[in-house]
Amino acid sequence: KKTLARVIKRIFAGYLIIKTFQSMSKIFEDIKKTIAEAEADVTKFYAGNNAAGARVRKAMQTLKDLAQTLRKDVLETKNSR
Repeated sequence: KKTLARVIKRIFAGYLIIKTFQSMSKIFEDIKKTIAEAEADVTKFYAGNNAAGARVRKAMQTLKDLAQTLRKDVLETKNSR
């Protein structure tokens, strides 16, 4: 016999899983987008364009932050299961 509270709890848990998945999917898409955008600057830097190096460093810092956020979300999701 399910009580209303248990039903609401399951619905809310399902909602949180969907929202977490959407959040992780967005972060992962942002990681792929950042890599794609940085690719041209990496090529330019190694061809001698020093200004592209600053853009590469900025992109790599963004990647680091995104990866850390995704890593944290994955760990929180794993621990909540």
